[in-house]
Amino acid sequence: MAWNKDKDIMALMAGHGKSLDGSWDSGCVYGSNTEAALMLPIVKAAVKYLRSKGIKVLTDADKNNNRNMTSCVKWANRKNATLYMSVHCDYKLAPKGVAPLYVSSAGKKMAKYVGKAVAKSMGMKWRGAFKRVDLYELNATDMPSVIFETGAIKADLKSLKKADQYGKALGKGIYKFITK
Repeated sequence: MAWNKDKDIMALMAGHGKSLDGSWDSGCVYGSNTEAALMLPIVKAAVKYLRSKGIKVLTDADKNNNRNMTSCVKWANRKNATLYMSVHCDYKLAPKGVAPLYVSSAGKKMAKYVGKAVAKSMGMKWRGAFKRVDLYELNATDMPSVIFETGAIKADLKSLKKADQYGKALGKGIYKFITK
């Protein structure tokens, strides 16, 4: 992809957090671990890496996941983001592995490229990229989008708790995708 560092914007959002009604949405839960709490430091580390490489990043992680998904999508659309990714983890009964979701062919390319790179870097299983036509963050964006399932909250918990390492792997995967 021909990325223009002067005008292109990567929208990178932390999954769950603030709900549409203003209440807190933790996402999936396993013991004392919540999806929202695990994803925020991963996204912060990915954003830090991307910004260190000169990439413009639009993210709710700057204010600790203070936007709901509808707000994030509208914000990315309004700012004319080039790509959109929302970072999540799968529920406690899910199998091990990275499994990003997409709807468009451009989203599929990003999902596969970044997903395989992260799985390899983190020593995790690659489950594949999966088409989902029923998810708001994939359908309401004006740009290619991916819901990045980082792994299962139970089976991959050790990897998900390595937030700096995981976030850097995610940032590197995104950076290599957009600059290839």
